[in-house]
Amino acid sequence: MSFPPISTPRYFTRFRCIGAACEDHCCAGWGGIDVDPPTAEAYRQLRVDGDPRAVQLNLVGNIKPNPEAWPDEGWPAALIPLEPGKPCPFLNVERLCQIQETFGEELLSSTCDTFPRQATVLDGQMLLVGRMSCPEVARLALLADDAMVLEPTTPDRRLTERGHFWVDEPWNDEPDQGDPRRQYHRVREHSAALLQRRDHSFAARMLAVGLALSALDGAGFGASDVDATFEQTAQRLPSVEAWLSESGLLAPNNPPAPPAPTGSAAAPGARHGASAAVPATGDCPTGPHRLLVRRVRRWLIMPTLPPRYRRCLERIRDGLGLPADAATPLDGAVGARVAEAYAAAKRAHLAPFLAQRPYFFENLVLNHIWLGTFPYHPERSFAEEHALMAFRVGLIRLHLVGAAAAEGALTEDLAVETVQAFEKYADSHEFWEHTTKLLRDERALDPGSLAALLLA
Repeated sequence: MSFPPISTPRYFTRFRCIGAACEDHCCAGWGGIDVDPPTAEAYRQLRVDGDPRAVQLNLVGNIKPNPEAWPDEGWPAALIPLEPGKPCPFLNVERLCQIQETFGEELLSSTCDTFPRQATVLDGQMLLVGRMSCPEVARLALLADDAMVLEPTTPDRRLTERGHFWVDEPWNDEPDQGDPRRQYHRVREHSAALLQRRDHSFAARMLAVGLALSALDGAGFGASDVDATFEQTAQRLPSVEAWLSESGLLAPNNPPAPPAPTGSAAAPGARHGASAAVPATGDCPTGPHRLLVRRVRRWLIMPTLPPRYRRCLERIRDGLGLPADAATPLDGAVGARVAEAYAAAKRAHLAPFLAQRPYFFENLVLNHIWLGTFPYHPERSFAEEHALMAFRVGLIRLHLVGAAAAEGALTEDLAVETVQAFEKYADSHEFWEHTTKLLRDERALDPGSLAALLLA
């Protein structure tokens, strides 16, 4: 396949798989591992030929046909099933892949060969990003000030030889005039640029992005509309900041961040801005952490929850003093005690951690934007996609506060483990569908509610 210009965040140019040293390797934690058709055919041929190495590895017993994957390829794919709580059967005692060790990396499935990479092609541009379900990606992406500077790169063999099986192309039709998809890159570049306006607090920047996207939502718009909307929003950033302060949501431990590193992720010369009104003071609910706790609390009683993520939830439970019974209401004295524990841990641990790493949540959000097609979604509006992003920030904040409260400190290792475990074991289509329903049911999609989530 031919390749358009490729961009990648700076942290991903530093990425190297750390192999057996990985604290949560990619050979476990999934329902199964897809094997692309060419690799599945190579495995089949090894079995037909009676290759003794294939017999020794039990390719017959450990790989199953999977005709539903890549159904249009002309020959079947396969699947390496994974038993709950167990790693890939080809992982040896040294935590290294026996297929790669025996046959070389060219006989790895494209899934194994390319993870944690995610490549997306739209309108003549490719973006190559890493998934934070990989601990090393999470470390590199979250803990460096310059991690999200976009840089040009060239295709490697994973793209040239296997790109057909893992590069995502969300749509390849030519959108009509007025179709919002025609402004895909423009909307995303403006959103990223606004998020990097470090002369304002992160919460104000996130809320401003939501105001701009809401102003564009539900109607056709052109390039000039996008430019004008984001430019007006950028001009309103001081008003958004003032509203957050007046409403009591913007605490002293949420100051503007230092300037972004040289070579920002936004396109050179991109204008900033939004035209939606700043919400009125008093729109924000109290105790937003309760909605976040409600979203994850029932996961504690799930019997098949992976141990690494269970530890994260148990830290929330123990650190904040949540009742053992997940059905116990968080009101009255119980709710007050939880709220006090949350506020104390946030003040004592999370605030100092973020003061030294003001780019932490900015990097988290930018990487998530680049992994997918934010704010474009076939079933959700721009406003709902932004609301889910705000909820993601709030959830990660809850996990970090709970971890710090339980451990008595918030270290970089603990923060990386917490984010990575959430991204690998909780982040899923089903999870966010349920979250969307929760936000709708609780009528928590307004700017005030989202601001409270961002600062919970």
